[in-house]
Amino acid sequence: MEKNNQEYLCKYMTFEQFLDLIELERLYLTNITIWDDCYEGYEIEKFQEYNLSDTKNKLSKESLEKLKLWNEVKKKLYYAQSWTKLIDESDAMWRIYSPQKTGVRIKVKKDNIISAILELIDSEKDIYLDPCSGDIEYEKPIDYEAFRLTDSEPKETSIKAYNISEMPLIYSKRKAFIHEEEYRFSIKLNLSKIVAQVCEKVTDDGGGAENMKNLYNYDYPKVIHYKMENDLISEVLLDPRAPKYFEEAFIEYCNKRKFTDKNIVYKKSDLYTKE
Repeated sequence: MEKNNQEYLCKYMTFEQFLDLIELERLYLTNITIWDDCYEGYEIEKFQEYNLSDTKNKLSKESLEKLKLWNEVKKKLYYAQSWTKLIDESDAMWRIYSPQKTGVRIKVKKDNIISAILELIDSEKDIYLDPCSGDIEYEKPIDYEAFRLTDSEPKETSIKAYNISEMPLIYSKRKAFIHEEEYRFSIKLNLSKIVAQVCEKVTDDGGGAENMKNLYNYDYPKVIHYKMENDLISEVLLDPRAPKYFEEAFIEYCNKRKFTDKNIVYKKSDLYTKE
């Protein structure tokens, strides 16, 4: 995972997500297969199509189905969380990530986020792998040929041959989102651990296809939480469009949670306030 100096990152969230963060002192990385934006991770789809281009006419129907399932399994292993490098407020970000006009924007030091995720990795070394972080690339071409898979179909005992963790597939987005200036964190589940669980459930005559189906249908968690203590938060801004009564409730809540004692700046955004 990249390590930088004391830079700040910001994250917009709903008020419900903010309450979860404060009360349970946690944030989370989300399984990329359930991201709201259907184009998130679209490079993974393109990579799969590229890999199948030379083999789909040579494989049996069963082998092709196994390969497709295998590619879907690989997607399910990835979890990520996006922040923005924009310290100045963004009207667009408020409108996108605070649809009820009651959301907040938190500001946290990048190193604090990195440390929190690495602490999770260290505590569960046999479950979580490949912590990564970096800027999102917008419309940067990927050299798929450099990562082409050479085997005709997946071998369930040769996990490393199909490890695409070095590919920037989840660090690429369309140019239409360049205004978000994203910085992303990601980790991956340990596939060998899941394979071990799946194999215990498969009978001797289950075969590779059955293994693949069980891997695909495995109960992958929707999110992976990591600890984020309140005093690591530097600032909390309330949506500038929030009504007066909600602003009063927000200020009272922050007072009762002793944000001042924790050196957390909190206020309603003055983005739309006339000078």
